[in-house]
Amino acid sequence: MSWNYRVVRKKDSCGNVSFGIHEAYYNKNDVVVSITQNPIQIIEFEEDNSDGLFVDDINSPTRIKERLHSQLEHMIDGLTKPIIPFESVGSNYAEGCGSLR
Repeated sequence: MSWNYRVVRKKDSCGNVSFGIHEAYYNKNDVVVSITQNPIQIIEFEEDNSDGLFVDDINSPTRIKERLHSQLEHMIDGLTKPIIPFESVGSNYAEGCGSLR
């Protein structure tokens, strides 16, 4: 299963509309089959180091900026694709684990 960042439009029960960047997951036919329920964080430091970042990196401004730059490039790529209506994906939510390599 592949994934990327996509802009998602959500409409609440009061009619308010918001937009956020979510991870979108695709099936083998390149159809979006799930998205993260909430917009993503740009960088998240995890104790298990699954993202390739050590907790010590929090104190490295250079490492943080490099990672932010990389993640933002991937998010900007998502701006070139059509906006996904949140309700069109149904109740298929991904946990949002992993990162683009």
